[in-house]
Amino acid sequence: MSAHVVVIDATARRATIKTTPTKHLTDILQEACSKLGYNASQYSLKHNRKQLDLSLSYRLSGLSSGAKLELVQLSRSPSVVTVGLQLPESEARDAPNGRILDKFPSTTTLWMVLRKFEAGVAGSGPVRNLTSRAVPSADGGDVAGRLYYEIPVLQILEREVSSFTDLQKP
Repeated sequence: MSAHVVVIDATARRATIKTTPTKHLTDILQEACSKLGYNASQYSLKHNRKQLDLSLSYRLSGLSSGAKLELVQLSRSPSVVTVGLQLPESEARDAPNGRILDKFPSTTTLWMVLRKFEAGVAGSGPVRNLTSRAVPSADGGDVAGRLYYEIPVLQILEREVSSFTDLQKP
């Protein structure tokens, strides 16, 4: 059984988006915006005049197949969001519950969030190395002493963000 939603913009243009239970609402928004010719970072979705949490998957959103969603323009002013970073066990000994928190403007990229956590939360706390790690070759190849860059990998809900271009997106 194939589920779908209908996204309607302010001019009553429609975009029918096929979906799966595990598809995130952000993916539905991006697909609808590309079909309608909008920039997805400037829009959000509403259902029955209620703002949808775009971090949820279709299954968890409570939407039925064929639901009509409104495409609404977001406020242009950035808001403040609280970001929690769960540290790996090797780094977690200095943080309560292995987690550090700080507030950032919603326009801050993930890379800049990592860089600010590196410098210490709100100027306090230990300096960490999250974005410029290097590891020796795992295969013990022919070049002794060669180090390879270890890119940070973030788990955000059920998604993995690991490319430099994805970390640079707001």
